[in-house]
Amino acid sequence: MKLYSLDASPFASRVRIQVYAKDIALEILPPPGGLGSDEFRALTPLGKIPALALSDTVIVESAVIREYLEEKFPQPSLLGTTPEQTAAIRTLCLLTDLHLVPRLLRLRAHIKGEVDGSDSLSDSVAALKASLTDFDHNMGEGSLAVGDSLTLADCALAPVYFYINFFASALKVDIELERLPSISAWSQNVEKETAVERVFGEMRNALPSR
Repeated sequence: MKLYSLDASPFASRVRIQVYAKDIALEILPPPGGLGSDEFRALTPLGKIPALALSDTVIVESAVIREYLEEKFPQPSLLGTTPEQTAAIRTLCLLTDLHLVPRLLRLRAHIKGEVDGSDSLSDSVAALKASLTDFDHNMGEGSLAVGDSLTLADCALAPVYFYINFFASALKVDIELERLPSISAWSQNVEKETAVERVFGEMRNALPSR
């Protein structure tokens, strides 16, 4: 198996956390020819990362890749110990993609100067804060996102949290994460997880110099 990935990508990073946590033996490579290149599109027409190349097919989309790896390598499990816990994990994964990622992309647009006058920075920050407040209320009990062991919910959320802090610092805005008890406690614990610590190091090294 080959995982096509870039260190800076939050979507590829969530898969790498899972791969490291499970100690899956696969090759991690940048997309051949670069992201979106004809060479890479010859492997996967979408030309997006992450992409997991098997002997006879290529799996795309980080959520699908993570579900595949969970079924292919069930131990150690990154799902819950009960159906209810697994439902909570999948809910947090979905909430991350549907609510936090779009708000995060709005902050990135401000950094890149890709917003029009109708989308003010203060409005984007307020929207992110509101989403984080809602997310905080949906966090499970325990030291991590759901329970006390690393799960797919932590894999999904950790890279997004990393970029929330990075973009907020770059824009000199205060997201006030300390006001959110569940996320604040979770962030201190998840960064101690070996797989997360490793991926955060990769992401940090891939950041542009400021």
